[in-house]
Amino acid sequence: MHGTPDSGARQDSPTLQVALNYAALGWRVVPVWRACEGVCGCWKADRCDRPGKHPRTRHGHQGATTDPGKIRSWKWESANVGIATGRESGLLVIDIDPRNGGQEGVAALQRELGPLPPGPVVQTGGGGRHLYFRHPDGEIRKSLEADGVDIKTDGGFVVAPPSIHASGEEYRWTVRPEKVPPPELPEAWQRFLAAPLLQRQHPPVTETTKDHKRPQKTTKDTPARAAARSESKFAIGSIKEFIEQCIQKTLPEKPGQRHAAVFRLARYLQGHTEVAKWPLRQLRPIVDRWFELAVENLGREAINATEDENWWDFSEGWGQVKYPGEDGLMTMLLERAKQAEPPAMALQYRSPETRLLIALCRELQQELGDEPFFLATTTIEKLFDLNRMRAWRWLQGLVRGGVLECVDRGSSEERRPGRFRYLGD
Repeated sequence: MHGTPDSGARQDSPTLQVALNYAALGWRVVPVWRACEGVCGCWKADRCDRPGKHPRTRHGHQGATTDPGKIRSWKWESANVGIATGRESGLLVIDIDPRNGGQEGVAALQRELGPLPPGPVVQTGGGGRHLYFRHPDGEIRKSLEADGVDIKTDGGFVVAPPSIHASGEEYRWTVRPEKVPPPELPEAWQRFLAAPLLQRQHPPVTETTKDHKRPQKTTKDTPARAAARSESKFAIGSIKEFIEQCIQKTLPEKPGQRHAAVFRLARYLQGHTEVAKWPLRQLRPIVDRWFELAVENLGREAINATEDENWWDFSEGWGQVKYPGEDGLMTMLLERAKQAEPPAMALQYRSPETRLLIALCRELQQELGDEPFFLATTTIEKLFDLNRMRAWRWLQGLVRGGVLECVDRGSSEERRPGRFRYLGD
């Protein structure tokens, strides 16, 4: 990948030239912190839980680019190289981690779906492999539901050669992209990857008994299904927690509330920008699980609707949501903020509550990428047990202090929360 040096490249930074060469292939790049003897070069140092594996830029891998001018403006000395995956780069990468059973996992998937074609391969510094492919058209799931095998697609990135792993080992090409360009995935793999992101693990409605239990459905077992069954119904990382929060917070509590409650479910789900972009059909398993729990809690007579009627109501409500709900997302991220190290920006404040609110804003920004996030004074009221005026003062204080940028002030008359962007690291 070194080729002829670009005339504008700094000769004292070979990594810059490598990044420019990747960008010339149409692959969006970003500088990544490098670790030395297991200690990350970022401000967290030995407290970092991802040493040598997270971007140095303000907006993380969301800010990856192919623009040579922007790439040259970044600091590449003592940096690793990150490549953003997904449709914009035209890349899909299969990440195989042998320490977690990745070799067996990918072998099982190939037995089920057919062999993968040869293409560029990276031997990672941690002993794994990255297999590079052309990104298919359409939505792609982010979990292969197999031990030790992950998909890197939209919203993801990989560390690329000649980066240095925290172990001190170098990432290296074993099959270089200039010799074997990323191939197209076989049709069976594309169909598998295009399946709904949320896989239903319960059988469809057949005949309802008095206690509403449904007969089991026998299907051919596969390594992918076994892995999914051992994990959970929704094998999609932190989004799983968010979805579960949304379901639990919006269930109807008494007869006559189902219609309003399922619309509230639509609002809460749209509080997560990634979920809000999913095709409607991929939300059906969530809505069906919500319906099952509602029936279990209140009984079918109190719900007074079929599963399909409930889905039709949700589908109609999904398109009518004006302002997303934020409770489900906030609850999940607040717990995460409590467990994380306070941001460096928060240390200038003395109050633990202020520091926690700043940590929450950081979690919100990391979860939503470059998108500004909704944050209402009523939410701060509930989370920190304040009155409306104090909650508003806290928000304004963080804006004046340079912690937050106010993108949209919102409107109390329209019940529209403000939108903010976190400015810290």
